[in-house]
Amino acid sequence: MFKLEQSDFWDYSLLVYKHDEVKHACLHLQDMMHLNVNILLLMMYLRNHNKMLAFDDIQKLESAINASDMQLKKHRAKRRGLTHVDESLYKEALAQELELERLQQAQIVTFANTLSLSVCDNTAQLSDQLVALCMRELTRENAKRDKTNKALAQQDLIACRKLAEHACLNERN
Repeated sequence: MFKLEQSDFWDYSLLVYKHDEVKHACLHLQDMMHLNVNILLLMMYLRNHNKMLAFDDIQKLESAINASDMQLKKHRAKRRGLTHVDESLYKEALAQELELERLQQAQIVTFANTLSLSVCDNTAQLSDQLVALCMRELTRENAKRDKTNKALAQQDLIACRKLAEHACLNERN
């Protein structure tokens, strides 16, 4: 049985997130689709180990980390407000945010280790799951705004594909 290790997941996250394509795709899906970057990184990490969560389990995981996610969102908004105000305060807030991200990953690992994982043996499965998460968010947003005509933008689909492509470190040069 596969067991997630917090330090391995953190190291993997730091390694893949330093790739500009991954960073930009994660931030795009966070800002435009309201997806949690740590969950996106978990999905990539699991794919790197030929595993994946069921869609329903992703939703359970989102609920399990809701409190830390709200704390991170508040801190992120505060940090972004410091961008052009004070560089030292900005860097301090960024370091604090990174620690909050690490703590949230520990929560994610603890919860994910209670779930059953499926086999994920190709990049398309991860890409499809990421697109499904985006579609779910669009459905939520459309319900809030009484709109039914919004579709995934091309850049949303590209971001999902980029994350799926970068998930498997052993398939990269």
